[in-house]
Amino acid sequence: MSETDLSDQMKNLFFFYGTLMKPEVYQNVVTQGGKKKFKPSNMSPARSFVVGYSRHPVLHPNFDYPGMMSCCEIYPKNSHQCHEYKVVGLLCHVPSQSYQRRLDIFEGEDYEVATVNVELMDEADQKIFGTKTILAKTYLWRKGAKFLDIDKPWAFEAWELKSFETFVKLYNANP
Repeated sequence: MSETDLSDQMKNLFFFYGTLMKPEVYQNVVTQGGKKKFKPSNMSPARSFVVGYSRHPVLHPNFDYPGMMSCCEIYPKNSHQCHEYKVVGLLCHVPSQSYQRRLDIFEGEDYEVATVNVELMDEADQKIFGTKTILAKTYLWRKGAKFLDIDKPWAFEAWELKSFETFVKLYNANP
């Protein structure tokens, strides 16, 4: 693989830390085409994490979804401890610009695309020894901590169990 091919492939790496970790959500967003039917995905993710960020529920009356910000922005008095914060998510290859545009639309104006350093994880949620940090894009919350419930973390597993079905209904009702 040439250096150019590798560079092009790296441009398409995204770190997902919220609802897009659910294969059905990702698949529905990127293959919209006017049809809102959820179907199985082929997104081939790698379990991973970013250091120095914190993920919290967005204060929204209807939807349960997270926002991720630098912990130094959320907790400025504890900025010396930012290296202790970690957000677990999925590193995914997004195969086309049209998929990326659909992701941008899904995330909306409240998020901005940013480059983060991603570490790969094993099944025990430990960094895979000997792997290099990977640069990937992610969607960072841009509205500030005042719109996040910073007193509690957002947990994917809890969302999947208690809010996924509601999310599907609300998402389908608000294209």
